[in-house]
Amino acid sequence: MSQSQQPIIVKNTKSYLAINKPPGWLSQSGRNSDISILEYYQSKNPGKLHLLNRIDRPVSGMVLLSKTRAFTKSFVEAQNNNLVSKTYLAVVEGKVEVENNELEHWLVHDKRQMCSYITDQNNQHAKKCTLSFKRLGLFDRYSLLEITIRKGKFHQIRAQLSFYGHPIKGDVKYGARRGNRDRSIHLHSHKLKFENPVSETIQFTAPIWTGDSLWEAATGMLV
Repeated sequence: MSQSQQPIIVKNTKSYLAINKPPGWLSQSGRNSDISILEYYQSKNPGKLHLLNRIDRPVSGMVLLSKTRAFTKSFVEAQNNNLVSKTYLAVVEGKVEVENNELEHWLVHDKRQMCSYITDQNNQHAKKCTLSFKRLGLFDRYSLLEITIRKGKFHQIRAQLSFYGHPIKGDVKYGARRGNRDRSIHLHSHKLKFENPVSETIQFTAPIWTGDSLWEAATGMLV
């Protein structure tokens, strides 16, 4: 999968870097030799960076890198206290009939196959996962959803939407009819928000990447 676009800095402070990751980039180093977002910005930063959230290679959007131990600790504490909210945009196959819904499933991470699948609560390896979505718009064959999760689990959104009957466009691993030409999937980490235990609420927004007709049409549906 090519890294045809360069990541963009959304915000840069003494404590953190907020990055808009294009599809095709790894969040952190993997099995191949492609440079990751973490490695790319570590090479430009004199101090140690820590990856606070990871999104899959074919997914675009918000990646947060910490520059200090204090900020890392603050984020981890907020996440442990369920004070971190992640909002995604997804173009899914088919027309989603309801405007709002909450999906609750039991999920198993299959490390050998590098995927997750839905099971029942009797599976000793399963973990409960929940997402809520709002339908923002309809296309001829697709729907645009705004999805909110808290902590998040491996491939949670991809697996849950597929099980729901509306796989993400291009996500052949989870049942999409065909892949996208650039091997991306139509899932974008749009917003990341967390309440700092000390005093403030911090929120970042990663704009949708241009160059795709569906994503460009989706931009006009955002509220």
